[in-house]
Amino acid sequence: MSKDAEDTKPVVFTDDELVNLSVRELNRHLRCLTPDESRRLKQRRRTLKNRGYAASCRIKRLTQKDELDIERVQLQNEVDRITQENQRMKLELEAFQKKFNDLEQFAKSIGKGNSVSGETSLPFRIISSQAGFSDGNHSSKDKETGSPMTG
Repeated sequence: MSKDAEDTKPVVFTDDELVNLSVRELNRHLRCLTPDESRRLKQRRRTLKNRGYAASCRIKRLTQKDELDIERVQLQNEVDRITQENQRMKLELEAFQKKFNDLEQFAKSIGKGNSVSGETSLPFRIISSQAGFSDGNHSSKDKETGSPMTG
């Protein structure tokens, strides 16, 4: 068979061959076809390539969706954790406020002389400060003895 006879035989490609041919290779094969056959083969190639692009976009979109779902779950878990921590801290703050209020009431009752025996049952002594802070002089006196305390 001569070279011209090879060029005139019909060109048959599988879909994979058609998609994977380089443009130069495709054009070489298209020379021996009629313009109508050439146009149909090019259109077939374009359709197959578009299918491939669409499939890869679908895969990419599904992959991104899966990644975003994972991130959403992680963020929801973090929100839940922070919400629980916030609730715990609110309860802790309420407990501290109650302790503060109780101590404040206790201190006020001692300041008014409402203690039963004149002594406190606290493991520390309460020190009262004398007025006179405006002139920069201030001194502390021991609540029990009334004697000046040195710092």
